[in-house]
Amino acid sequence: MEKIVLIVGHFWGCEIYYWADNEMRKVMTERKAFAVIEKMLFFYNKTFEGNVKQISKKFGFTQKVPIFMEENRYLFFPTLSAKDPQCCWVNYYCVEKMKRHGKETILDFMDRRLFDPAKIETYSIELPFDIRVIKKQMKRCKEIHDNYVNERISIHYLIH
Repeated sequence: MEKIVLIVGHFWGCEIYYWADNEMRKVMTERKAFAVIEKMLFFYNKTFEGNVKQISKKFGFTQKVPIFMEENRYLFFPTLSAKDPQCCWVNYYCVEKMKRHGKETILDFMDRRLFDPAKIETYSIELPFDIRVIKKQMKRCKEIHDNYVNERISIHYLIH
């Protein structure tokens, strides 16, 4: 099963990094990163606008709003304005660690689906964004994740 970990936006399209068959792979497309995110949301019967509205209302985020698609699988955060062609979309669930490298950030991704420690694969990529941006977005995603994991719909919520 494939799992998208990172979408790197460019003016010409984007690069999609994903785990498949226990290794990191990359595909390039002329489709813009934002269009890839929209297509993924469509698969999950969601819209970009609806997702942003829901997350913004619930958590108060107004800029660079993370996109939640599926618990423990897809929770992406943007590094720039969502529609900026150079925006990168990082899957929160795949980031293992981050470190500053000058004015850029190196992200280490891990395939957490592999439970055998001898088979765990990691992959590093350097992104042209300050680590403070990445840390802020990771903190936001943790808040979203924790809320959705711990929250279950109640009758009280439905009738009031």
